[in-house]
Amino acid sequence: MSATQSTEGSSPTQTTDPSPKVATKGHILDGRYRVVRHLGSGGIGVVYQVEHILSGKMMALKVLHNHLMRGRSAARETFQQEVRKLARLSHPHTIELFDCGILENALYIVMEYLPGLDLEKLLSTHVHIPWTLVLQIGEQACGALQHAHSLGFFHRNLKPANIILLHYQGEENFIKVLDFGLTTAIEAAQHQGEARQFYGDAHYTAPEARAGGESPNAQSDLYSLATILYELTVRRPYWKDQAEGRAFVMEGQDAELLKPLLDALRTALDEDPTQRPLSAEEFLQKLLQAQEAILPGSTQHPHEEPRHKPFQMPEPAQESPTPKDVLSRQEWERVERAWRWRTRSRWIGLFVVLAAVIGWFGYRSHQTKQQEAKEAILSQQAHHKEREPNDNALQATKIPLNTWVQGELGTPDNNGQSDKDWFRFRLDQPEQFVSFRLLPPPLLDVEFGVYQLIKGQPGRLRTEVQHLEVLRSNNAQRGGEEAIPATRLAAGDYYLLVRELVITNEKPQPNIGPYKLIVEIKPPKPHQEREPNDTPATSTPATLDKEHFGLHDNTRDIDFFRIDLPSHAAAAKKWQDCKDCPDRPRRWSYYRTVFKDAPIYLLRFYTVPKVQAEVTVLNTKVQPVTVLDHQFQGLPKEYKPVPPKKGQPSEPAYVQYLFTGEGTHYLRIETKDGYHYTHPYRWKIFEVPLR
Repeated sequence: MSATQSTEGSSPTQTTDPSPKVATKGHILDGRYRVVRHLGSGGIGVVYQVEHILSGKMMALKVLHNHLMRGRSAARETFQQEVRKLARLSHPHTIELFDCGILENALYIVMEYLPGLDLEKLLSTHVHIPWTLVLQIGEQACGALQHAHSLGFFHRNLKPANIILLHYQGEENFIKVLDFGLTTAIEAAQHQGEARQFYGDAHYTAPEARAGGESPNAQSDLYSLATILYELTVRRPYWKDQAEGRAFVMEGQDAELLKPLLDALRTALDEDPTQRPLSAEEFLQKLLQAQEAILPGSTQHPHEEPRHKPFQMPEPAQESPTPKDVLSRQEWERVERAWRWRTRSRWIGLFVVLAAVIGWFGYRSHQTKQQEAKEAILSQQAHHKEREPNDNALQATKIPLNTWVQGELGTPDNNGQSDKDWFRFRLDQPEQFVSFRLLPPPLLDVEFGVYQLIKGQPGRLRTEVQHLEVLRSNNAQRGGEEAIPATRLAAGDYYLLVRELVITNEKPQPNIGPYKLIVEIKPPKPHQEREPNDTPATSTPATLDKEHFGLHDNTRDIDFFRIDLPSHAAAAKKWQDCKDCPDRPRRWSYYRTVFKDAPIYLLRFYTVPKVQAEVTVLNTKVQPVTVLDHQFQGLPKEYKPVPPKKGQPSEPAYVQYLFTGEGTHYLRIETKDGYHYTHPYRWKIFEVPLR
């Protein structure tokens, strides 16, 4: 753990609160952590190297300043909830969070100790940083960002002090990203119901994030990462170069060599966020293309540049612990679980005896089930019921398509992790639409994901076998059905993981009842959404004057449809010349007069009961279009909804938007609250003639 892990970003309008007081060596915090040394202080809090008393190993503990929570118990509770959500981040290049709590009215967070050097300290040493190391850092940081963004978390305070470079588990030049989502957690707790206040280092923050009012997004994080990589490459801060008018100007013998790298960074440093890469994966591809341009034919780690000596990371301070003295998550969970059992029971001896007896019977049962699973794998037959053991992808139970399969989440493993059930199926056709449904037990919150087993692609800086997540479903409700609608998948082997969603410091709930799942080959109906369609690039094509439909299949679902409006040169000119339109009375006859030669389109969106959704029409540049009218006085009779006849069910509730435009447009439908697997939303765009 570098001392720089304590120097997080601070608001430019805040000063460091002197409380909590700096604890001295040997002081016991919360009865479980003994202070070894004070690592440093920053705008958010104070960081200590502490010894976990029960295990005798090292951790890092951060105590937040009191002024951040303003003494409100509700704010502290909100912050702890947000931190527990962040504990779901499990990427190799993201620091692990273990615990959080309240210490003398101050909040604290416990995390893994990293005996390394942050990039801010590395830049201050003035050592030569080879471009190969810059690309390594960029690749690993992109992986951490992509994982967090896929779960809905954004960093919002990425800077050199929040990236640690270290030797980790035998790997050199390994990085860890700190404080993911911590700024968001503080804002959620401190400003409930209030205007959002900016927290972070303005020098490494995207312009739209500094201005405030913008929701966190991937493009802002990519801007921050690009400023860091720029400074590592050029050895000058990007904000300073930009202010002095010499951005992307590099001098010396490496200037021409590194031009492709600077061009790749330029794409993420665009002032307009819509012109930046859409995801961390897309930005990584640009970095890899720059690597190929600098050193053609490289598929593994390129050698260091011949002009410079090989990079050697400065050694950590002598008082830093060795890796074997640092507490890992597996050790933490094992020790904490044992401690909880010791404090809750006086009959530890009886418990050990009973556990041994149960363990023996469990072992015999496990051996029997393992033999059955081996026989099933050898026979390569599909099963209608899970076959244990199936705790990893290599032991996955083969299941048939279009048939219900039964399973049950059983006893947790030796580390206290909930049971995992893996299934596998194969698609033989080049492209098929597949839907998934899972019916969990009534009291269990279950999530499932679809994976493929792959190796690192050529051109990456490292090659490894890993699980590639294709799809995921989790509605965070106990007993709530999980489903993924018809999704386009290529031919190949797929692996389905079912597990309980366990919140930090809570125990899994084993053997609570069976669940059922089904994988169906289900082509979409005409004009139905086609998953994945959560970005403009993967949007579902739509047709004018046709009714389309889709599903709000989870509480964070986003669906994009793409529609090509006929080109009308007069439309843009009429709308541009009508500068006083917003001040005129909203009457259909008025639009008939002004836009007699221009196309006017009416969007009608039928809502789903108990589901809140936000509908936005976007233009070719993926920017919201101007809505001309929401009231429609004088709307022609043929374009009004037909009232239901007596005895017939009424038409579902709907909203309407009137707009004009031409060329490719996008319809963005975002589910804000609620979901429904069977009741679809419907929409239609048609042209209303004004002649």
